[in-house]
Amino acid sequence: MSTQPPAEKASEIINKLPSSPSLVTKTGTVILGSGLVATAISQELYVMNEETVIAVGFFLLLGFIAKVCYPVGTSPSS
Repeated sequence: MSTQPPAEKASEIINKLPSSPSLVTKTGTVILGSGLVATAISQELYVMNEETVIAVGFFLLLGFIAKVCYPVGTSPSS
């Protein structure tokens, strides 16, 4: 298993983000989303409870199953 240099790995992660091709808009989207979530939690606009943890785990499991069963470039009908 070969390891990628950190700069190459970071570039790969940023390129996978959904947005226009500009680096500023891609990273801006992530920073804005993180800031909104942090603010909502710190101002007690959203209180994390056990249902949140279960929902996050469920969606992570669904994403993993989808990734394993339908790799990028294939469709469910093929």
